[in-house]
Amino acid sequence: QALVDNSRLAELYCTGCETFLTEKELIDGQCPYHTRPPERLREKNYFFRLTAFAKRIKQQIESGELVILPEERRNEVLGLIDQELPDFSLSRERVKWGIPLSFDKSQVAYVWVDALSNYISGIGYGDDQASFTKWWDEAEVVHLMAKDILKFHCFYWPAMLMAAGIKLPNVMFLHGFFTVDGEKMSKSLGNMIDPNDMVAKFGPDGT
Repeated sequence: QALVDNSRLAELYCTGCETFLTEKELIDGQCPYHTRPPERLREKNYFFRLTAFAKRIKQQIESGELVILPEERRNEVLGLIDQELPDFSLSRERVKWGIPLSFDKSQVAYVWVDALSNYISGIGYGDDQASFTKWWDEAEVVHLMAKDILKFHCFYWPAMLMAAGIKLPNVMFLHGFFTVDGEKMSKSLGNMIDPNDMVAKFGPDGT
C-alpha cells in the first residue's frame, strides 16, 4: 500500500541537497540553501505513498508520542503536513551509483531513502534482531539533525517506519547551522572549515 508505480515524472532537482523540490520551495527560482536554480529532470521513478500516512503522523506529533524540538520546528512539520505534500520519489532512473531496487534493476534507491534506512540497518534490522530490539525497540531513540533536512526526518522517515510496522523515534531535535558570511557552512557550497585547522588553532576541546 505504500508503493506507487513509476508513472509519475519528477522535474525540479537540487544536486546540492540531493532532493526534489516544488516551485513553492524555491526563492526567486533558486534552491533556498544553495542559491542556484535546480536542474530540470524528466525520468520515471517509483513513489512512496506519503499521503496514506500523513494523518497518523500528525496525530502522533499532536499527542506527544513523537516529540519534535524546538517548538518552532514542530510547528513547521505540522505546517508541512497541512500543505498535503505529494507522494515522494523513492527511486531514481538515471543515477548509476545507487543501490539497485530488488524488484526493478533499472532503478536505484533514492539517496534519502537509502540514508534514512541506515538508522535501523546499522543496529541490526533484518540481520540481528536482538541488537535491533535493544537499540531501537527498547531504547529512547533521539534523532539529532540540521533544520534543512526536517522534511525527510520528521515526515518522510516516520511514514517509512509506519509502512514497515516499526516504532517511531521518540524525539527529533533540529539544530541550526554553522554559518560563514550569513550562509550555511556546507561541503556542496565549498565554504567549510577544515576541522584539523580548527584543532591546530583552538585545540581539540575548544573545537
